Amino acid sequence: MNAKALLALPQKKVSYQAEITGDYPKHLFPLEETLELKIGAQVMFVKNDLSFDKNYFNGKMGKIATLSEQEITVFFPDEKKSITVEKFEWTNIRYALNEATGEIKEETLGTFVHYPLKLAWAITVHKSQGLTFDKAVLDVADVFAPGQAYVALSRLRSLDGLVLTKAMRMNGLSNDQQVVAFSQNRAPEDQLAAYLSNSTKHYLIATVKKAFDWYELSSKWASHEASYQMVGVKSEKAKNKSWIMLQNQVLQSTMEPAKKFCKQLDQILNAPTFDLQFLKERVQAAYHYFFKILDDVLTTNLKKVAELSRARKTKQYSEELAELDELLTATIMQLKKARLLIEAVAAGKEISKTTIWNTEISSYKLAKIAAIKEELKQVPTLLDEPDDILDTVFEKSVKKQTAPKEKKSTYDLTLELLEQGKDVAEIASIRQVSKQTINNHFVYLIRSEQIQLTDVLAPKRISELESMFEGFTGNSLGPLKEKLGSKATWDELKLYQAYAQLQ
Repeated sequence: MNAKALLALPQKKVSYQAEITGDYPKHLFPLEETLELKIGAQVMFVKNDLSFDKNYFNGKMGKIATLSEQEITVFFPDEKKSITVEKFEWTNIRYALNEATGEIKEETLGTFVHYPLKLAWAITVHKSQGLTFDKAVLDVADVFAPGQAYVALSRLRSLDGLVLTKAMRMNGLSNDQQVVAFSQNRAPEDQLAAYLSNSTKHYLIATVKKAFDWYELSSKWASHEASYQMVGVKSEKAKNKSWIMLQNQVLQSTMEPAKKFCKQLDQILNAPTFDLQFLKERVQAAYHYFFKILDDVLTTNLKKVAELSRARKTKQYSEELAELDELLTATIMQLKKARLLIEAVAAGKEISKTTIWNTEISSYKLAKIAAIKEELKQVPTLLDEPDDILDTVFEKSVKKQTAPKEKKSTYDLTLELLEQGKDVAEIASIRQVSKQTINNHFVYLIRSEQIQLTDVLAPKRISELESMFEGFTGNSLGPLKEKLGSKATWDELKLYQAYAQLQ
């Protein structure tokens, strides 16, 4: 249908080839390698717009307005506006585990760069998955796979936009017996609110009880204390026997109160009426009581690890204390998250990941180490260089408590190489893409005001381009490029246009 519709258009056909570099197998191609278009062709975007303008999204429809060698503009009839389409970069990535750090490393094997468009007078049901339409003409009379008709029908926002080319044949549709059984046994609507309330209550209590159950922590510290009996009397570990006994005693003293609190939680759960505000008050009180004790033990433990960093032959001992530190930190974080959860639910907020995470939690360990550094600076005889030593000693522990690093975008990677003094050819070689793709990255970086035009073009050339753009209006560079011929490249025109649009 698409081929026939394209052929019926009287305009000249223009072909665009994908830029493929490195290892990118054909069966992984996100689009056809050759994109054939005509002015007036109906197209659909297959990716979301990554720019700040967000001009299009996956599944958005439009019509080709203009075509030239390196430029495509699409018109959106409903919005009565046209946009210039930039190429999109897909990557073939191989993942590998760095056994030394435990991190997953990415290696780009190849890239596929193309305009994120496809002809869209018609699309298959399979390719429609994930899209949403106001109107569609469907042919699902001969569906051949379970769920195929459902996928097609559920693309529409309402029945008002649905047109069927043929009547649906029920013998082509199969019922899922699990769905049938569910519909026959589903709870009445008036019971769902009660179910939700009861399930929320059980979830809250279970989460809080887990937060105040540190049997594993207690066992680990007790086992560590017992290990001091097995070392030589002259070892550094033996010298700290009284210290660990005191720390473990403080920690073990919280076990019985924690068990009593968990029993109180059971009583709250089993009460005829569930008093959420009372639960919040009790959790807050318990949190403040236990947090002070556990936080003090953690502080003392961190100081001991810092102290051991100056002693010889203490690596294994320090690693044992670091393991206790990680377990204790995790317990404290659970307490903080449980408190936030109860406070959020009591305030009527929706339960989500952000409900149990805030800057206080994310920066807790970092703030703790920073405070210890400042304290140790006042005792230089104990630790001459606390910053360097603590950074090394607690690097692994702190890393676990901070939020994961956000993955760098393809534009950020290009920007980093540009800031290192690399030119277009060098960046293209390193990134395994064409120079045109890198120049498209520069266009994005200029528009987002992360670089200046002078970072990628010489001042003399910018002055020449300024003269060429005199009297230029509109968004399409096609007419200007046709007029200038070889006096300016497409990349130069795009770079200058991005700069000019900010002025």
